Amino acid sequence: MRRIIRIGVLVIVGVWMALATTPIAEAGGWYLRPRLGVTVNVDDNDAFFAAGGGLGYRWSTFFSGELAYTHLFGDDDAEQIDFSFRGGLPLGFLYPYGIIGGGIFSPDLFDGNDIDGMFRVGAGATLEFLYQTFFGLEVSYINVGGDSSLIETVVVFGVGF
Repeated sequence: MRRIIRIGVLVIVGVWMALATTPIAEAGGWYLRPRLGVTVNVDDNDAFFAAGGGLGYRWSTFFSGELAYTHLFGDDDAEQIDFSFRGGLPLGFLYPYGIIGGGIFSPDLFDGNDIDGMFRVGAGATLEFLYQTFFGLEVSYINVGGDSSLIETVVVFGVGF
C-alpha cells in the first residue's frame, strides 16, 4: 500500500513539474502582475491597503522592467506610479529577484496636486505553478520626496503572454 502511495505521489509531482515551467524567466516575454497588500508609513505608523498592478517585459533571463500603478486606501488615500528594474536568478520554479526603481507619488495624482518623486528598493520571489502563471511575495522600501518612508508588502500574482 505504501508503495502505491509513493508511486501516486511521484506521478502527481511529475505531472505537475511537466505542466509547470518558468515562462516569466524566459527572455522576450510580457507579463501582467496584479498585486494586493499593505503599505505602512514608517514615520507615523499609518497603514494603507495597497491594490494595483503592473505591466512588465522580460529583456533577458535575468532582467525585466515593470511599469506599475498602486492605489493606497486609508485615512488619506494616495496613488503611485513607478517604473522599476528587476534582476533575478531563475531556480527552477522559484524566481527570487531584487527591485530598484522610481516614480511619482501623490494624494491625488490625477489632479496634479502635491506630486512628489519616489524611490523604491526591495526584493521578492515568485513561484511559477502552471504554464505562464505565477504567485509570489514582494517587500519594498519606498522613500517619498526625501521626507517620508514607506514599507510595502504585497502578494503578487499574474500571467505571462
